[in-house]
Amino acid sequence: MKSVNNRRQKRFIAGANCPDCNDLDSLVLYSDDQSIACVSCDFTQTSQQRDQAEIEEQKPSLEIGDIKITRIE
Repeated sequence: MKSVNNRRQKRFIAGANCPDCNDLDSLVLYSDDQSIACVSCDFTQTSQQRDQAEIEEQKPSLEIGDIKITRIE
């Protein structure tokens, strides 16, 4: 009888730094839902959150001191 493995398949992302703790080579990518997590701290990010963050980065913005103005279309 074949044993069932309920653990999620993951791959380490070589050369990547965690956005929270800045540890090198501590991020893993889960193959089932493409989410990422840090093995050094509690950082996690779903693929939807990552996509939204990339969209936000592409929006033109103007920074004046501590104020950031983002153009919304």
